[in-house]
Amino acid sequence: MTIKFFKESCKSSTRASQFGLYDNEATYASIVIENHEIWQGEVENSKEKKVVFFAIDKCLEIKDENGNLESTCDCLLKQEKQLIFVELKSWKKGRWVKEGREQITNTISLFKKSYIIDEYQVKAHICNNKRPRSHTGHAVNIQQFKDETGFILSTNNKIEIR
Repeated sequence: MTIKFFKESCKSSTRASQFGLYDNEATYASIVIENHEIWQGEVENSKEKKVVFFAIDKCLEIKDENGNLESTCDCLLKQEKQLIFVELKSWKKGRWVKEGREQITNTISLFKKSYIIDEYQVKAHICNNKRPRSHTGHAVNIQQFKDETGFILSTNNKIEIR
């Protein structure tokens, strides 16, 4: 089954030099230009390139062979041939990095079933507005992600578009 990750009804875009990502849990993730206080992830787009945003979780509703919803990351940012898979969290403590890694890993695996991922430069971010900086305690999950996907995982809430 082909999954349309670049679905028009889940798409928005911006050229803003700075914008936020927010998942309100009731619907699906979105771009937020104002209301900095709700941003879970912050995107720096200093060259004001067109960034296309695709909501994944709760917008695509990808199901497995048994009809159960797949665990996926919240969104995907696309800028030309660059893809950034993003999971948004608001957890003060707990296993947010492990859960986010698993969600992004599964999403990349599903993406590979429908697209040739080698055509893109791929990155992944787990953004947590309650724990905005990465630290050495995340090293095991970061390495496991690299081993499983071949890509780099960042665990801070700032994403740079280059």
